[in-house]
Amino acid sequence: MGRQKIIPEALDIYLDYITKDFKFNLKGLKIAVDCANGATSVAVPKVLAMFGADVISFNTDTESGLINKDCGSTHPEVLQRLVMESKADIGFSYDGDGDRVIGCDSFSRILDGDVFIAFSAILMKENNILKNNGVVTTIMANYGLEKAMQEKNIKVFKTKVGDRYVLEKMIEEDIVIGGEQSGHIIFNNISSIGDGLLSTLIFLNFLSESKKDPDSVYEIIEHYPQVLKNLKVKDKNLIMESSELKKKITDAENYLKGEGKIVVRSSGTESLIRVMVEAKTLDVVEKIQDDICNFILTIK
Repeated sequence: MGRQKIIPEALDIYLDYITKDFKFNLKGLKIAVDCANGATSVAVPKVLAMFGADVISFNTDTESGLINKDCGSTHPEVLQRLVMESKADIGFSYDGDGDRVIGCDSFSRILDGDVFIAFSAILMKENNILKNNGVVTTIMANYGLEKAMQEKNIKVFKTKVGDRYVLEKMIEEDIVIGGEQSGHIIFNNISSIGDGLLSTLIFLNFLSESKKDPDSVYEIIEHYPQVLKNLKVKDKNLIMESSELKKKITDAENYLKGEGKIVVRSSGTESLIRVMVEAKTLDVVEKIQDDICNFILTIK
């Protein structure tokens, strides 16, 4: 069904479009990339090399069918190992369809979507291109991002999980940057979709303009411990409607006094309840999470 049109020069058209506004020089920067055996396997190494970087590429086998298989942005531990083994200055990891990117510095610290957003937003504000002085993120974003934005007087708008909700809020509030912790970032002044390679180029452009060391970016935000648990349950709807559970969550949120968050939501496809807790210390995270999870298991 449908029609297929072959465009032999499609890659060149895309690369010309995506690189036309960038003039930085990456000479002397060693970059490791994990392309997840997917859509970025050709474009990312080629583009970064175009700008002078020393590129070490991994997982670029588009014929294997092993897209995202133990690699890519859903396996950040792989990028950490690759950066360390190749002695790279920085690394980037993409998902199979190329709309997400996460980074890793030379200390093996992961630069997730929260870090990308905070770093970019601060520099955009300094350059007077942060429209309406705000960013859009989801309820899963680390509180460290929100805290960093508050310190710079940048407004934070939160949505449900999902890039479609992020984009809707960006359009509604006329905001030019938004995204998710998973690395799906939208720069609405350039493109209305998430593009991991574009996000990488924007990040590297800000890095070049600010003359910052790649290893300084991680500390842009304070990283609050986050732990996610999936509980298998019989009736997820019954649990989510429980007034006692809602009160327990409210009490725990009051205990956190705004420094952290609790997100309890049901899976859309499985009989699971997902409990994510974030706080200043791991001890507090585990205490609250165990309390809420144990309570959920008593609801019948």
